[in-house]
Amino acid sequence: MFKQYPDTYRMHVYPTHRTGAYEPWVYEATLRQAKSVKICPDQLSKGHVCLIDYVKGGGIPFPIPKNGDEVSWNHMLSLRGVWFNQIVLGALVDSLGGRTDVISKSKMIWPWWFKEKDLPKGIWPSGEMGTFCDSQELLQPPRSAGLVFGGCNTIENFDFQVYLYLPGQRRVRKAPEIGFHDSPSFGSDGQRTVASRWMEYFGGREERHNRKLIGRKELLVPYNNFKLALNGVGPDQIFGKKHINQDLVRYELHRVWVMDAELKPGQRHLYKRHVTYYDEDTWEGLAFEAYDNSDRLWRIGEQYLMYYYEPKNVAIYGDSQVDLLNGRYTTYPYWYRQAAKIVNGKDPEISLDSSTVPFDMNIFTPQGLRSLGTR
Repeated sequence: MFKQYPDTYRMHVYPTHRTGAYEPWVYEATLRQAKSVKICPDQLSKGHVCLIDYVKGGGIPFPIPKNGDEVSWNHMLSLRGVWFNQIVLGALVDSLGGRTDVISKSKMIWPWWFKEKDLPKGIWPSGEMGTFCDSQELLQPPRSAGLVFGGCNTIENFDFQVYLYLPGQRRVRKAPEIGFHDSPSFGSDGQRTVASRWMEYFGGREERHNRKLIGRKELLVPYNNFKLALNGVGPDQIFGKKHINQDLVRYELHRVWVMDAELKPGQRHLYKRHVTYYDEDTWEGLAFEAYDNSDRLWRIGEQYLMYYYEPKNVAIYGDSQVDLLNGRYTTYPYWYRQAAKIVNGKDPEISLDSSTVPFDMNIFTPQGLRSLGTR
C-alpha cells in the first residue's frame, strides 16, 4: 500500500492496549467445549468440513490449536454477538474514486452461542446444530431494492443453505451461488469473494485449500478503532478515493496467529494462496493477503473491530479490501452508525442474550422469505 499509494497511505501507530476480553461465561463455555469437541475424521481424511462431540452453549472449540483447520474453526465460531439487528452500509469504490453505497437491513444469529433452551426449531434439519444464520434486505441502490436473502449453515453440513427473494417475480429460489467458496459476496459487484468474509471463511462443505498453521508473530494491526464510530464521522470522511481514510485507523503491535492456505492439487479457486492473521485474544480476523494463480499479490484486507465494555463483547465495525491490480476497493456492509444516519434509522442492536431475539427467525428459511410477498 505504501508503494502503490505513496501520497495518501500512512499508518498511525499507538501503544498496545489488550482490550479483547469477554464475559466470564464465554471462557467457562470454552473450557467446557475444549474438553469434548473434535474435528470430524472426514475433514482430516476427505476435507469434509464438520465437528463431532461438541456441546451446546458456545465456546471457542480449540483454544490451543494444533493445526490450521483448528484455527479456522476458532475463527468461524468466534463470538461476534449472539444476534444482530441493524442497518448496514457497504461501499464500492472504482479506480477513479467513484463510490456506490450499498445499504441493507441485516439480521444475524449465531446458534452456536445460544443457550440450549433458546435454540430455534425448524430453521435447519432436525438433529443438526446451526452455527451461523444471515439475512440481508437491500435498500439501495434503487435498482436492487427489495432483494432479500436468508440462510444458515450447520456443524454437520457447512454449506450455506441460502434462499433468495426476488421482488420483481415475488418468488423465492435456492441460491447456491451465495456463500460458496469463491463466489462473489452479496452486493459486492464481483469485487470480493465469500472466502474473504471476516478475512477468511470456509465457504462450503468441501475444503479446497490445505491450511498450514505458521504460528504466532507480532504485527502492526488495526485495533481499538473507535474513531470510525464517532459522531460526525460520515461515509465521506471514511471512504477515500483510493482507500480508507488512514487518519481514522489506529494500529497497535499485537500477537496474531498466522495461517497460510494453499490450493489443493486438482481444485479450482480464484485464490491460489490465502494468508490470514487472527487476533490472539478474540480469534477474529485482522487482515489477509490473497494471491492469484500467477502467484501475484492480488487482494489485501483489513478488519476494524469494535470493543463493547457492557457487556464485554467484540464486534466487527468495518473492513476494507483492496484490489492491487485494478485499483478498486470495497467494504463489506458494516458501518452501522453511518448507515443508520443515512436512512434515519436506529443504532444497531447487538446482544449476548439468546432469549431476546427481536425478529422472526424464520427469515432464514424459504417459508419465511415467501411471507414478504410484496416489494
